[in-house]
Amino acid sequence: MLLLAGLLLIVLGLISGAALLAAAIGWLTLAPSVTLWVMFPFASALGLLIAALGARTRSLPALLRTTGSVMLLFALAAVAVLVLGSAGVLRTPQETAALWYVFGVGLVVGIANFLAPASPSQPI
Repeated sequence: MLLLAGLLLIVLGLISGAALLAAAIGWLTLAPSVTLWVMFPFASALGLLIAALGARTRSLPALLRTTGSVMLLFALAAVAVLVLGSAGVLRTPQETAALWYVFGVGLVVGIANFLAPASPSQPI
């Protein structure tokens, strides 16, 4: 049960990040609310913690790497939109705070998820 609750929170956190990213790009016509800004990092992190409590030891690295990969993809997409918008290749987003937020959170949490299961003697 803990694993399912954790996975649900992870999915909700990732949906929040995707909604922030899509709204900043212009794919969604919504004003990003405080809920999305808060749920993106906290639901993802809390969901990982709860899922880790309910998961088997061998499945935990796969869970961390999967969520880390999605977070890094969000970060790369956000920085790509920022750079390509500044270079004039894409339409420049009017509000870039959400893109910078998704980039920062996705980069930090994504890298942390890849480093967490590694022991000091284990290669990454």
